Parts: sequence; structure tokens; C-alpha cells
Amino acid sequence: MPAVEDRLRGFLELPQNWNGYGEQRISRRAVNEALGLLESLGPHIAKPIASPLPDGGVQMEWIRDRFELEVEVRGSMPLALFFVDADGNETDQDDASREELRLRLAAMGYQPR
Repeated sequence: MPAVEDRLRGFLELPQNWNGYGEQRISRRAVNEALGLLESLGPHIAKPIASPLPDGGVQMEWIRDRFELEVEVRGSMPLALFFVDADGNETDQDDASREELRLRLAAMGYQPR
């Protein structure tokens, strides 16, 4: 599987209606923001699973032990964030910041910058 950065850049090649349900083209701004987020987190963070979103954004997902973190990037702040902690408690935020993302990754045992 290619590196997540290459996968994100590859989303830019998807055409309009890339899955047959009227999806938008993936926004260059969303891809660039996702790449910037990964860069800002540092090299000690596991690479996420990246997926295109029908609205032109991208999703990045980290799963570790019983934790799950999903971040939707649409090219501008804030981020949409969904987090499940080890006890199964869920947090759903449509207005998350980069700092909130760092805090959730730290709760998962990662050491973001």
C-alpha cells in the first residue's frame, strides 16, 4: 500500500462522481490541509487510513487498541472529529482544532509534536 501522503495526493486524480453517487472532486485545499496536519504531528505518529469523502474532503482514521479517531478535513478549519476512547465513550465535534486532534492522539498513546 502506498504511503498515506501518496494516497492523499492520488485523491486529486479522482473524477467528479468517482463512486457513481454524484460525489464532488476531491479538493486540493483539503488534500493540502491533510498533508499539513500530518507534517505538523511529527514522525512518531502512526500513519492514518485515508479515504476520500463525497463532499470533496478527506478523512483520516487512526485505530489503536480500543481507541478510534476519525478526522474529516475539508480544506479549512475547523476539523470534524469523532473519537472513541478505551471505555467506549464517544466524542463528536464539528469544530475541532489542531490542538484538539493532538490531545486525542496523545490520549491514544501517541506523542504528537
